[in-house]
Amino acid sequence: MVRRIRISQRAFPLFISIVVILSMLLAACGNDDEGDSDMAIGAQDSEAPQAASADEEAQASTSEFRGSVEQAESEPAAGQLALDRLVIRTAQITLTVDDTLSATGSVRNLAITKGGFVFSSTTYTEDDRQYAQLTLRVPAERFDETISDLRTAPYVIEVEREESSSQDVSAEFVDNESRLTALEETQRRYLALLSEADTVDEILRLERELTDVRSQIETIKGRQNYLSEMTSFSTITVTLRPDGETEDEPDDGMAVTRIFESAWERSIGALAGIAEAVIVIAIFAAFFVPLSIGTYALYRAARRVTARIAE
Repeated sequence: MVRRIRISQRAFPLFISIVVILSMLLAACGNDDEGDSDMAIGAQDSEAPQAASADEEAQASTSEFRGSVEQAESEPAAGQLALDRLVIRTAQITLTVDDTLSATGSVRNLAITKGGFVFSSTTYTEDDRQYAQLTLRVPAERFDETISDLRTAPYVIEVEREESSSQDVSAEFVDNESRLTALEETQRRYLALLSEADTVDEILRLERELTDVRSQIETIKGRQNYLSEMTSFSTITVTLRPDGETEDEPDDGMAVTRIFESAWERSIGALAGIAEAVIVIAIFAAFFVPLSIGTYALYRAARRVTARIAE
């Protein structure tokens, strides 16, 4: 029994050595597995950014056209905050003046002095009185100033009528700019597709689309130019009338005289008509009376001859 215990004590260091070696081997295997797993995780981590970047590139390429359109719509919207209000202002004013011709020249000079011009003018005479109408285009910022100068001009006797109106076209202008930017981007893309087209049918289809887009672009540009012109220069229509008080109103005596004069003129007219009728009758009588007398004489002679033959 004692001998067996000694043998076990001698084998114990060997047993410990074996256990330590096995533990080291197991630890090494565990480290290899962890290394492999760490490499796998690292590979996954490295592949994730690549996949994310690929998705981002796909999304960017897919939404490129959408982004360009949204940018075209957002840029004018952002610029709207800094855009001044676009207002079309018009006015009509009727003035009584002492001298129409002189006042017409003064109104022309006023428009030029304010930095504007005379768009159209008309001068006409009615009942021996001269009238004039002028359409002025003046800078929008000098609209009120020009109206005030017309009211207080030295040649003006009275302001008979004055009307003014305003139309805000800011929203329409910004919306047209958005549409114009989007259409120009569409035109560029159609041109790019046209350069790559291979078949005749495809070329003709793209040409038709381009023609339609260009027509819309020209229409919007024309409208934008009109709005810019109308908001930059306001329109004032000036009507000049002569002073009606310069003509003396007839009194009662003159009215009675005019009545007698009118009656006398009508009587003279009636007498002239009667005289004309008498003259006409006399002319016809000069032809018909001798003819009638001759006819009657022939008739009597024929009857006498007939009576003698019968006897």
